[in-house]
Amino acid sequence: RPRDPAQGRSCPDGRRRATVRRTRRAKWLGIDLGAWPLPPVFRWLAELGGLAEAELLKTFNAGIGLVAVVAADRADAVLALLASMDETAQVIGDVQPGQGVAYRGRLL
Repeated sequence: RPRDPAQGRSCPDGRRRATVRRTRRAKWLGIDLGAWPLPPVFRWLAELGGLAEAELLKTFNAGIGLVAVVAADRADAVLALLASMDETAQVIGDVQPGQGVAYRGRLL
């Protein structure tokens, strides 16, 4: 049955994630925070509301609308397919054995 992305499980650092629910084995997700353009509204929210980077990730997923997890050797083909459908997509991280989510870089 479909699940609302906001219903993600908590990460070890308290952030919520809506990224990978398809795996039953433990996986470690490395998310590169500079891999996508942060929509201007999030900078505005951070400044006006005094929101920290962790809060933008936890509450708003920092503007990430959908995450598709694909094998690394298929990433270029999937990106090309999405581009052919006028969708904007980019690789934002990787999946490795382990547990949890690690954010690399800075969002703000």
